[in-house]
Amino acid sequence: MKDESDNFSVHPSSFCFHPSVNPYLALFVAIVATALASIYIRLATAPPLVIAAYRLSLASLILAPVATGARAEEMRRLTRREWQLILSAGACLALHFGAWITSLQLTTVASSVSIVTSAPIWVALVSFAVLREQVAGVTWLGVLMAVVGGVFISGGDLAGGQYALVGDALALLGA
Repeated sequence: MKDESDNFSVHPSSFCFHPSVNPYLALFVAIVATALASIYIRLATAPPLVIAAYRLSLASLILAPVATGARAEEMRRLTRREWQLILSAGACLALHFGAWITSLQLTTVASSVSIVTSAPIWVALVSFAVLREQVAGVTWLGVLMAVVGGVFISGGDLAGGQYALVGDALALLGA
């Protein structure tokens, strides 16, 4: 009798692991670290691009054992096109962090974070304009509410001088 798992190129049990750390604790720590990241970055004294490089380097050191260990065979099978896509995604991530972390030095944390997290707005707009996908009315309502909220939060930057507006523009680029 043939086992159904023979239909998989990778056995499903290879995706199961028994963590030595409670995953809920790890999730809680990750959420808190993410929530406080912009404040810690703002308080840092290193140049913004150095902070971005440190952040990505530390993440790479943490994730490298996972990528080179259990998934090494999958990485060897990646095509040239897939590597190009991976490198392009990495370049976009570097642009995101470089622009966003620099924006934190030029504008308020509230403005920077509210603008950089506007990515769902751009996804909805690009999905509609470029991909010709239908976007639900409730999504458009959410986009409108997010834009209005962003205008209110960033509105104070008009009096904050040209650097605050440059910071807002960098946060928008980071989005």
